[in-house]
This record gives sequence, structure tokens and C-alpha cells, in this order.
Amino acid sequence: MPAARTIKTNTTSKAGRNASKDASAKEPKEKRAPSAYNIFVKEQMPLWKAAHPTAPHSEAMKGIGEIWAKHADNPNKGQPRKERKPKATKAMKSNKTSSPAAGSSSTALSSDL
Repeated sequence: MPAARTIKTNTTSKAGRNASKDASAKEPKEKRAPSAYNIFVKEQMPLWKAAHPTAPHSEAMKGIGEIWAKHADNPNKGQPRKERKPKATKAMKSNKTSSPAAGSSSTALSSDL
């Protein structure tokens, strides 16, 4: 005879679950002050777009970034760029996801002995 199944039910009312969300929603978060770069981009974007009306937004950001690298307000002016980690390739991602499954199958085989 199969074991009896128990069905779990949620006894908390919907209003009770949302009470904590409502309380946090009422308290506005303090906005961060814009960085020097944010202010610079906000000032430069209309000027750059006026000079290059057909250019895409990504090109505008690249152009403004190049101007920012040489600008006096840039706190990192004259310093070398920080090196970034290389992006993970599809092969690297698939190796990460397949390794736990391989480990679990070997333990299942040993437990059958």
C-alpha cells in the first residue's frame, strides 16, 4: 500500500503576506547623489546628439566616454584603465552546469553496490 500523501496548505492570508511589502513601500528610499560622470553625461548628451543627429545611442555613449577620459572633472584622469575579467564563454558556462550532475551520478552508482 502506498504511503499517504500530505498536502501542504498555506495558512497565511494574502493580506498578511503583503503587509510587510506595504510597509516598506510607504517609506521612500533616499536617492543617491549623481556622480561626476552622470552629471557630465547629462550635460554632454544633448550637445553630442545635436552634432551627430543620426548616430545611435551606443555610439553617443562611446563618444562621450572618450571625452570624459580627458576631461578635467574626471577623478581618474591620466590613470590607466582597470583590467576587466574576460567574459565567460558558452563552453565555460556549460562546464559549470554539467559538473554537479556528473558528481551526483557517481554517488548514485556507489550507493547501489
